[in-house]
Amino acid sequence: MNLKSPEYVTGHGLIKGKSVLVTAAAGAGIGFSAATRAAEEGARAIVLSDIHEGRLSAAVEKLKAETGLAAVYGKVGNVAVEDDVRALVDFAEECMGGVDILINNAGLGTSKLLIDMEDDEWHRVIDVTLNGTMRMTRYMMRVMKARGQGGVIVNNASVLGWRAQKEQAHYAAAKAGVMALTRCAALEAAEFNVRINAVSPSIVLHPMLRKSASEELLAELESKEAYGRAAEAWEVANVMMFLASDYSGYMTGEILSVSSQGSWRLWLDAASPCQTAPGSRRRKPIFAARNGTQTVSRRPRRDRWAARMWRAWTQPAIRCDGFDKKVGGRRGRGAGRANTRGGRCIPTSALNKSLMGVLGEKV
Repeated sequence: MNLKSPEYVTGHGLIKGKSVLVTAAAGAGIGFSAATRAAEEGARAIVLSDIHEGRLSAAVEKLKAETGLAAVYGKVGNVAVEDDVRALVDFAEECMGGVDILINNAGLGTSKLLIDMEDDEWHRVIDVTLNGTMRMTRYMMRVMKARGQGGVIVNNASVLGWRAQKEQAHYAAAKAGVMALTRCAALEAAEFNVRINAVSPSIVLHPMLRKSASEELLAELESKEAYGRAAEAWEVANVMMFLASDYSGYMTGEILSVSSQGSWRLWLDAASPCQTAPGSRRRKPIFAARNGTQTVSRRPRRDRWAARMWRAWTQPAIRCDGFDKKVGGRRGRGAGRANTRGGRCIPTSALNKSLMGVLGEKV
């Protein structure tokens, strides 16, 4: 597989027999790609929603023609309007006999320096991107709870919820809110068998993004990715299908970064335990075997602080020389103290092993 020029991945029946509702699905972006992937992964019925009626009708016919799925429906709606949200979900419930999977893709972005931004522009981006996701999630949770058969909600966040970029204060704030909403709502939804997760793409070149950012900025962002290119919309949709499928059955409240690490460079440059100042005599961290686990030497104070901050955000499970413990409580209490004294902690989650050099730290 050529990662710089990837081949389209065929379907594997990940959501066979499921019904799917996708917002902002009319166009050439992530929404329509998610709907296409859903059909290719075996969905029995799909409802597309968008605010543009003409474009929505064309998208419905295109999806039918390209995938051969006859049970494709369209419903015009604005996620910024509560009545539209309720009408959309009720329509999907009726025509598909229940919604198994909701993909919240609707969002709005513009580029404007904060000092030049008017309240109207700020509120418009927040209302569609964050409040719209909240409205869809809230009503879908109510419907899924009443139906009593569980379900899955997949939100579309962004790496800008983690990192900083000029002219994106409103969009970044909205996407950070989507991440927090995902985590908190997931805890509530777990009580009635509904999972809620989110993807966090870095850069995906599609017509809407080209309207809101300059070609120079887009080229710069692409150059920072490991593969030197932006993600294809279907590559993000692939991860959405994973989160919608039973393969991610244990996951809820998680934010999966869909990037090739470009989005982390600024943070890693500041927090990497492998950095040493010019002329410094401090040694780089040394990985060594210790009781069957990997350990890390101590790091400069700023790096340990950055690691603690990251752990506080993600709350991973860690192993302390054979003792499993949840990060977030007071450090070194009770059995934890006995098992961590003189030891090192590493993440046991497979998703976080790649960050071991940053997270591994004496507790």
